[in-house]
Amino acid sequence: MSKRCRSDDTITPSPKRQRTIGDERGGQDYISKLSDEILLQILSSVSIDTLVKCQRVSKRFHALAGDSELWKRRYFAQWVLPRARAVPQSRHLKSSSTGTAYSPRVSKWLGHGHLATEDSTSIHWKTQYRLRHNWSRGTCRLDELEVSRPPLPQILIKLYSGVVITADKEHGLRAWSTKRPKKQLTGLPFPKEDATPTALYVAKGSPASCIEVTVGFDDGHFSVYNLDVTRGEFRIRFSQTSTSDATTITAIASAPPYLLTISDHKLFNLYKIPPHITQHEESSSPDQLRLLASLESNNTFAPMSLSLRCSAAEVIASIAYSFFHISNGWTIGIQELRFNKDGEHITSRLATTVAVQPKADEHENNGPSIESNNEPNNHSRGFTSLSSTTSIQHKEAPTSLSYSHPFLLTSHSDNTLTMYLVFSSADKLVIRDSRRLWGHTSSVSNVQVGDRGKAVSVSPRGNEIRIWELESAVSSLSSPLSSRRRSIRGESSVQINYEKSNTPSFSLSTTSGARDWSQHVSYQRDLDVLSDGWVGFDEEQVVVLRQRGLRAQFLECYDFT
Repeated sequence: MSKRCRSDDTITPSPKRQRTIGDERGGQDYISKLSDEILLQILSSVSIDTLVKCQRVSKRFHALAGDSELWKRRYFAQWVLPRARAVPQSRHLKSSSTGTAYSPRVSKWLGHGHLATEDSTSIHWKTQYRLRHNWSRGTCRLDELEVSRPPLPQILIKLYSGVVITADKEHGLRAWSTKRPKKQLTGLPFPKEDATPTALYVAKGSPASCIEVTVGFDDGHFSVYNLDVTRGEFRIRFSQTSTSDATTITAIASAPPYLLTISDHKLFNLYKIPPHITQHEESSSPDQLRLLASLESNNTFAPMSLSLRCSAAEVIASIAYSFFHISNGWTIGIQELRFNKDGEHITSRLATTVAVQPKADEHENNGPSIESNNEPNNHSRGFTSLSSTTSIQHKEAPTSLSYSHPFLLTSHSDNTLTMYLVFSSADKLVIRDSRRLWGHTSSVSNVQVGDRGKAVSVSPRGNEIRIWELESAVSSLSSPLSSRRRSIRGESSVQINYEKSNTPSFSLSTTSGARDWSQHVSYQRDLDVLSDGWVGFDEEQVVVLRQRGLRAQFLECYDFT
């Protein structure tokens, strides 16, 4: 059988049809013809997921869907509006015929004064939205930063605006950047080689690019440094000579130019440091260090927390502490001292979580021995039993205590935290609204409260870190019973859920001359020990100090950006 010719099978292909947008559905591309203003109106009505997907369509849609004003309104609707509505008769929102109105001025947003910068156009609102979203979910990235090798020193740590300040006897003061690239910024040894730092505090400096660092020592003296973050250098500003009793300073709080210290002998001192003073100031200068108040306590126990707040006309020094009460077990007390700007003492008050006592017990010596004016506590309901504050009794001392007005938080070995609200005015000081916070599955070793109702707690081994929104816990009291039950189950907190960064841990040169310590160490949680349970956080990160056996101390940086 003969084969057919190849040419018989040849078929001339039909011309390729040119595809046009919308052909598959038989329509036309109306979207691309719309103006940017109309597209922005459309994008303002879609969901967040759709908004993110639109940025992948084209360069034009990437710019439109990433519009800062668009994300600013989403941020307002998601994070500002619910909070403002929870405040009775809130003055931060204007009423309109459609409900609550959006204000483009961030300064009018409740609790967002830190974003009310002079140049509001510099705020990347999509980044701010993603940051808040990640905090609410506990989603973050974990990086490690090694800070010391054996012999491991006793180290003090504070975190401020992406900069970690460490202080120890061997290396002195060091500053580390926790933002990428993570590195050591600078270091400065202490003038006295035998001086051991025992207390550390950081505050905003002047100018804004500086951080004020205050270090207390075991011989009773303290020094104030300025860290210039831009230049990467420490400069000593003032150093106090040792006191006559030379007692170890155990805690410090600062609100420039005021400084509050406490010693291991329970001696509280409040100082005023003039802004222009230096370590070379003559001792006869009328503007040198000034002691405003000194008081001694006979019945305060660790843990304790110091706080300084400055108003337009007053300086408020607060000392939150724990003590044992024979009827109520371990109890919390707050001593508050008020001064005017000239340093003249105005008043002092004491409030405790003990139930209202008979008249004879009002002046029981539970706090510092300065004349105080006890006010009865208006206790309200707790979460579980809806009973008074006295229903929450602790047989063991709290493992840590943190106070940032108006929130006072204590952590306990029974897997819980206790939150109190502190009400302070010119007339009275009251601690009330105590409640248990549940969520941890093991004991809680440390808790830190921020200045905007956020708190972070950590377990002894550091394998459970939880983020708490304290305002949602407070609002649950006025919510239906189902909301209170949700808070009992821990829904006012989330556990950090991280992914490990591929970047190896490292450290740079230190004051001891050691270099290139950084070598990647395998991540072994079972061998890790949490050093003193320290935890700190700022707007973007949670930082935990961890010690891996006797090999190294390093910082775990949980980045939410």
